[in-house]
Amino acid sequence: MDVFFKDRIAQSNAGTNCRKGIHDFVVQNPEHMADLVELATDISNKNHYKAVWIIELLAESHPELLSPFTELICHSAAKYKHESAIRGI
Repeated sequence: MDVFFKDRIAQSNAGTNCRKGIHDFVVQNPEHMADLVELATDISNKNHYKAVWIIELLAESHPELLSPFTELICHSAAKYKHESAIRGI
């Protein structure tokens, strides 16, 4: 996993500009989709819900980027306990 990307997610906040910035970065660099999904589906990671925020934005704007990961995301959805992750999925 790209450490820079992981740190960017960890340091993010719920602000619209922050989430939009990461969203735009992923759209321009789709090779980070696997890292994003890995973070979002790892509920043991304390920042998983922040990755879910970005997945939520991508689902609205670029759902085709999520297609290869749909099964994994759906399988993980039932395991979420953090309110921000549940709401995002």
